[in-house]
Amino acid sequence: MFFQTNTFCGIFLLFINGYKLERLIERARAFSRTVLQETSPAIVQQLNKQHELIHKVTRIFFIVVTYAAHFYVFAPILSTLYTLYGTTRNVNETVHYTLHMEENFYGLPTRTSGPYYLLFSAIMTPTSYLCAFAGTVKILTISNFIIYCTLYFQLVQVKLRTVAQENSFRQELKAIVTLHQDALNCAKLLESITSLVLLQQLLLCVLIWCSMLLYFTVSSAQVAHEVYECRWELQTTAIQKDLKLVLVRAQTPVGITAGKFCYMNMEQFGIVS
Repeated sequence: MFFQTNTFCGIFLLFINGYKLERLIERARAFSRTVLQETSPAIVQQLNKQHELIHKVTRIFFIVVTYAAHFYVFAPILSTLYTLYGTTRNVNETVHYTLHMEENFYGLPTRTSGPYYLLFSAIMTPTSYLCAFAGTVKILTISNFIIYCTLYFQLVQVKLRTVAQENSFRQELKAIVTLHQDALNCAKLLESITSLVLLQQLLLCVLIWCSMLLYFTVSSAQVAHEVYECRWELQTTAIQKDLKLVLVRAQTPVGITAGKFCYMNMEQFGIVS
């Protein structure tokens, strides 16, 4: 739920800033037209090369997500059909339908009832494609705009190097300043679009990790509490020794390490975040 909230909140924020996205696209097109009118072939080649690379990576990412979504949707259905085929050969075998997600669907017996399974599948199929589409649009929109804005600053650098080699600052200095200002304007507009999106993503990610670490550390510490509650002091000496061992081990702090470098418990995570 947290991950999907992160995705759809991001899409909603991008939708609200739709007019800014249109302005950014227009400025990006104007910047590209200016670069393509350059007499220096190095700048034009750099733009065309990076544009083709971005387009290729974007298509590959979209294809991978599409195949992943198809697999997620149809794998449980195919597994269920295979199970039904097995039951036709063995009438004593109980049918258990394979769900897209192991969750309780409003208390309905979706794993054992055909009509309820069809209802669940009819809802999950478009929902799965919608989640995949929303996540892909969000990721590609933000990442592509960031990559293009980075490319614009790289083109300014190429322009500076070309002018320095040709020693033509007197003729090209105004064009360099204009090109750099256009890149800064695109970057400023991009920041205004993505600031709220990245803020909510940061907050939700912190919330997700805090919830997971809290459940992790509390579950470990709860073992020591249960040892105390089972009245271990009234048990025999041999049992007390074993319970003391469990008690000592349960009192050892439990957390997650970042590559064995930093020990992350709830307190440390709160300090870092």
